[in-house]
Amino acid sequence: MKRLSSVLAGAALLGAGPAFAGAFGSLMHAELALKHATSWHLTEQMPGGKTLVMDYSAPNRWRIEPAPNITEVIIGTDVYMVTAGRVMKLPPTYAAMIARTVHIHLFVGAERAAVRRSVRALATQTLDGQPVRVFRYVLNGTTETWYVNGKDLPVRAVIHDSKGTRVVQYSRFDVPVTIRPPGA
Repeated sequence: MKRLSSVLAGAALLGAGPAFAGAFGSLMHAELALKHATSWHLTEQMPGGKTLVMDYSAPNRWRIEPAPNITEVIIGTDVYMVTAGRVMKLPPTYAAMIARTVHIHLFVGAERAAVRRSVRALATQTLDGQPVRVFRYVLNGTTETWYVNGKDLPVRAVIHDSKGTRVVQYSRFDVPVTIRPPGA
């Protein structure tokens, strides 16, 4: 879940409203657009060939596949883990921690200031046939590059840290997805 939280924390960085200017403000607008999306899908390619897949449905439903044989379903603060067809409902304390981890939150204090100081707008590029604005920042030794489409939504994040490079692809914004408790 730590890797998931860094992805979502990075996504969360992307916004807080129109009070910010320049590259930082553009990232803030992108986070706000992501927070207002009714649903989205992401695929994260990690070092070593591992893949994490996640679907989100507003306001508080997540389906996460951290490995081919594991699915976690989060509905509010209820967390279910499905492994090899076996369903386990996790204890409320663990469920609350997981639910907080995957919720989008803004950087605060020193983190926000560090991102504001380091964020740079790079040249506009074409990604998968669409123009995107590109932003890069450094936080706690991790360099993140964000590709944001014309609707202010992040479509890709490339994250470089001491463990290697992860690539996160966002898609299916506002496409209805149903996430129910396992067995429901």
